[in-house]
Amino acid sequence: MTEDLIITTTRQVADILDRLQDTDRPRRNLAEDYKALEALSADVPALKESAGWLLDQIALRDVHAQRLRAVLEPDITDYQRDRDRSIDSADAGAPALDEERATQLSQARDVVRAYTAAAHSGREAEAQHLLDAFPVPARPLQTSGPAAAWRRNSPTAQDAVTALETQRAATTADDSSPYVAAPELLHATTAYLAAREGQLHHLHDALGRLAYPAQPSAILPTDLAPVAAAQTQRRVIDAFGTPERAHQALDGQISYQRRRPPHADRPTTAGTDTDADLLSRARAALEEIDGPGGSWTRSTSLPACSGPWRAPPPTAGAPADTTRRRPTRLTLKPRWPVTPPSEYSRDAALSTRPWPCCRRLPLSSGAARGISRRRPCCGRLRNSPGLSSRDSPGRDAP
Repeated sequence: MTEDLIITTTRQVADILDRLQDTDRPRRNLAEDYKALEALSADVPALKESAGWLLDQIALRDVHAQRLRAVLEPDITDYQRDRDRSIDSADAGAPALDEERATQLSQARDVVRAYTAAAHSGREAEAQHLLDAFPVPARPLQTSGPAAAWRRNSPTAQDAVTALETQRAATTADDSSPYVAAPELLHATTAYLAAREGQLHHLHDALGRLAYPAQPSAILPTDLAPVAAAQTQRRVIDAFGTPERAHQALDGQISYQRRRPPHADRPTTAGTDTDADLLSRARAALEEIDGPGGSWTRSTSLPACSGPWRAPPPTAGAPADTTRRRPTRLTLKPRWPVTPPSEYSRDAALSTRPWPCCRRLPLSSGAARGISRRRPCCGRLRNSPGLSSRDSPGRDAP
């Protein structure tokens, strides 16, 4: 009995590994193979690597997984460019990716795998919880001023935008046979590029606001000046998630930029700031607003909402407030100013504009003569001097 089970399991694993060679299969078939490998990996730990590879292949064909990836992955354009250059030429290998961004890249992969496993294992609630935790930025319709300034001065930012355009052009090229054979892959790739463009815009906008802070506008009201200044903090949160992750990503990218070898296709001009200089300037500005004396007060940040709001408990030692309070009465005001009754005239009474607090009566024989009958709710109008019931504001002129 044990030998038969071993033979059956071995044949099942062999069939799955053979099917892994075909990468053009639908996502549904890949999910079935993942479930089988996941069940077998508990007894055969060597299959966990193959199950993780299957999860990556499923995620490449899942729209929501690719959007999560676009939001969480750090910008490693400089490392990818150096690696591609070292492969195409006989130069020495590219420097190793810095530890800070490598950690964030690993975290992004773990989150994407966790979502993919939950979404294709019947745990939709857990998958939706991850999607709600990381909103997807919309694709910008135009480039903001700070983002344009950063891209104009940062070669790495220019490379990131160019790389996105190249990937988008590859999806519609004549030789895009992988996307034609796998429509799910094309759909997910398009969603990733759109979300990544929005995330890169948040990143470049935040770095531009940090490196090139704008002066307060002369026409901006004084009360709104702090609101405008807080947009820098908002963009940092949108781009990195937390101030700690922003410090981590900037420190890692600065260390990598300083280890990059000089390239002939990107000469250094005297008096021109390099990427390391620009990132250091943004890092210093972030330290000013996030430091102990900065305007970014972490102690006053709002906690995550975990339930309905409740009144805070009374302070220790303070007497409990047992006074019964009468409910607050709301005073409703009309949508336009009300004129005192003594100032009404016949012209105002015969106006065709309806009174704000009147109600319409059922139409009678007067409707045939084009007269709309209204009953005023205010007794003041009915008892106003100089007005009769015939000339009340609730009746229009015939």
